[in-house]
Amino acid sequence: MSMRINNNRRRRMLQQQLRKVLMVVFVIMTLLLSTTTTTALALSMMASTTTSSGKGRVALVTGASRGIGRGIALELGSAGYKVYCLGRSSNKKNVEIDFQRAVADGLDLTIESAADEITKRGGIGIAVPCDLQKDGVIEDILSELKEKEGKLDLLVCSAYTTP
Repeated sequence: MSMRINNNRRRRMLQQQLRKVLMVVFVIMTLLLSTTTTTALALSMMASTTTSSGKGRVALVTGASRGIGRGIALELGSAGYKVYCLGRSSNKKNVEIDFQRAVADGLDLTIESAADEITKRGGIGIAVPCDLQKDGVIEDILSELKEKEGKLDLLVCSAYTTP
């Protein structure tokens, strides 16, 4: 009987380690090979390995208002993560951001809408409007996150700018 318990415990530990390795592979694939096909493969791989495993975990996603960043943030929310959504596109009036990309009428591509959708999917979405190009912003956000959460389980760097 104790042999079976040890084997079950070992199997669970190996499954947890495999999930961690797959998450690292997912992030690397997304960052280095950001083609549509690769991103779709990485998202499906992540969804199959993190379903219900994100409870109690914290992720920070840059560029979370649209595109790949938004898709990753929403999938993490579906897996139960608390997701900090960073981006310049915000509907808050008191935020000083130098440049916000134009959005077609009828679309709500803001970090607030991404955070709301994450919460609807079972995670916890937190909108953090910011311009990551400004000096000290990243350091401030990470120190605030460390103070609030005490940890960061996953960092997704998906913010970009075009000249």
